[in-house]
Amino acid sequence: MVYEPVARGDVDVLGVSPALPGLLDVSVALDPPPPDREWAAMFARPIGTPVPTGLQLPRLSGARVRLRVPDDRIVDAIIDVDARIAAANQRYADLVVPEIAREQAAVEAEIAEWQQRAADAQQAIDDAES
Repeated sequence: MVYEPVARGDVDVLGVSPALPGLLDVSVALDPPPPDREWAAMFARPIGTPVPTGLQLPRLSGARVRLRVPDDRIVDAIIDVDARIAAANQRYADLVVPEIAREQAAVEAEIAEWQQRAADAQQAIDDAES
C-alpha cells in the first residue's frame, strides 16, 4: 500500500446556516480523500492537538469536512482542521501504515509459499515421469 497523506483543499463558505442563523456553513475539501475509517477516527479525536473552545466539532463526510462556525471564528476553525489533518496523517503513518505493510508482506509470503509448493509438486511429477 502506498499511503498518500491527506491535505486540505478548497474552503467554501456555503452561507448562513438555515438551522443556526448565528453560524456559517463551511465545507472543506480533502485531497486525496481519507484512506479509511481509522484515519477518520484519528481526525475526529486528535492527540496532542489543542481543540479550540467555543467551536462545534468538524464533521467528516467522505472527502469533505463540514463546519458550522461563527463569522469571527472561521480562521480558528480552519486552523483546527489543518491541525487535525496533520495529527491524523502523522498517527496514521506511525501506527496504521506499518501494520498494513506487515499484513501485506505476510500475504505475499504465503502466496510465494503456495506457488513454491505447486512448483515442487509439478517437479516431482515431471521427475517421476522421466
